[in-house]
Amino acid sequence: MNNAPWIDELHRIAEWLRDNTVASLKTNAANADRLDLLADKLDEDKIVFVTAYEVTRHSGGPEEGGWWYNWLDKIESVPIHRHDADEVAVTLKDKYQGRVEGDIYSVLGGVEVHVLTEDEAGENQSKERPHYE
Repeated sequence: MNNAPWIDELHRIAEWLRDNTVASLKTNAANADRLDLLADKLDEDKIVFVTAYEVTRHSGGPEEGGWWYNWLDKIESVPIHRHDADEVAVTLKDKYQGRVEGDIYSVLGGVEVHVLTEDEAGENQSKERPHYE
């Protein structure tokens, strides 16, 4: 991750506390509430990536009468605190609206732009053609 090492360590501690002390915390609701607030605060401050993808549709092959898949090409990825991710997603969507054309589900094809929030930049980018199973 691209967080400061101490933030990553706090995330690990919060997860450990959540996983290992749930039973004992159930008897003390105030401590459970404080733990939830800490975990929520850590999640808000976590660095995530808002990534814009250009999405096109491709033929997978003739099996079962033909099948299709979506291919995602990364356009841009922005590192940001989770609490600001929605605003950045809207900005990226507006920025790349001009790339949208046609209908990817039509015979004529087209291009869509999808904006996703990810833990790693480009983690949803297509890397290889899927295989029919």
